[in-house]
Amino acid sequence: MKKDKAIRWHKPRHTFCYHLIRPAFKAFAKIKYHLSYERLDNSKRPYLILYNHQTASDQFFVYAMCPKTTYFVATEDLFSMGFVTKFLTYTSGIIPIKKNSTDASAVMTCCRVAREGYSVAIAPEGNRTYTGKTVYITPSIAKMVKLLKLPVAIVNFHGGYGLDPRWAMKYRKGKLHAQLRTIIEPQQYKDMSADELYTYLKQLLSIDEVNDGRVYKDIPTSAQYLERVLYRCPQCGSIGTLQSKGRTFTCQHCCSHTTYHPNKQFDKTFVFANPDQWWQWQNEQIRQTDINQDKDKAIATDSDVKVDKVLQPKKQLLHKSTTAILYKDRLSIGGQYYMYDDITAMAVCGHNKLFVYHKDATIQLKGNKRFCALKYTNYYYHYKHTMEGVEDGFLGL
Repeated sequence: MKKDKAIRWHKPRHTFCYHLIRPAFKAFAKIKYHLSYERLDNSKRPYLILYNHQTASDQFFVYAMCPKTTYFVATEDLFSMGFVTKFLTYTSGIIPIKKNSTDASAVMTCCRVAREGYSVAIAPEGNRTYTGKTVYITPSIAKMVKLLKLPVAIVNFHGGYGLDPRWAMKYRKGKLHAQLRTIIEPQQYKDMSADELYTYLKQLLSIDEVNDGRVYKDIPTSAQYLERVLYRCPQCGSIGTLQSKGRTFTCQHCCSHTTYHPNKQFDKTFVFANPDQWWQWQNEQIRQTDINQDKDKAIATDSDVKVDKVLQPKKQLLHKSTTAILYKDRLSIGGQYYMYDDITAMAVCGHNKLFVYHKDATIQLKGNKRFCALKYTNYYYHYKHTMEGVEDGFLGL
């Protein structure tokens, strides 16, 4: 009796589709982002490709760099889109992972792909930058590197934040470069501790484009939807009163305002020079919040929010339009309370979708174009860190 062959992750159709769509992705990246790149020859051996996350199209740049079939790790937002999900998983073998959490099944799938001789690409941040700096990288990436035992290709994307800010709807004209910064051989990291390797990887992946001197072509809506990331006014302290219009960002409560310029900076007379300074200040304000004071006072309220239960490969509608209310220790969705103690993680996906990983289900909240999912994530993680006695902890982004 013949033994059953081990089921392989790689399928011949994955290679066929990879080579079929790669020229189109390269053309798209060159036309939209004026992409220039350094080639990574993964045809002779597989790599673990780690890259900083700047745009919604980062995977296209990796396609351009790598001639051989490469498997991408993606969050479950991509795995609840019905037909699109089925099509992508069938043709590309994308590896699903839960955002802002350690997903053992995803790691094991990556090991499986590596054993079959194929490269794996992942953005260790798990989040696109909102301000131009590489954001929090989970320490578990070092353990993953040691487990896979592959040569690690460090790829740095330069210019993506200014071209395609995460908080914006329209991209600016400029140039993006995909740099193959270095390749770390297994012999180089085998004797490193996980902490040492983690520190080294963070150093190689860190990019700061906050004030790099790049100037992008001006557009009439340069400040549009900054309220997706900046939600606390530095003048009056109000939350949820900031609104963008064209090039201007204004607080509807105290009328303070500034202009977002093509060099990614605000007016020179404004209290903050750029979105990153504002965002850093905003985070410190949250870290100073007393979670035990005024627990029943709402911090912010969002109306007309669509709520789905996330399933694979589709979603189940819970509320077509309802109200979400943010508190210091809980979240109210459609009148139902979700206590932070019962939530394992929160994450922002895409521009402004909120994923809530509750003990019973994964819930997705999607508001209007001005909806700020980030504030919910920030306050949730501040609560968790306070309860655990962690100072200056990761606030979800």
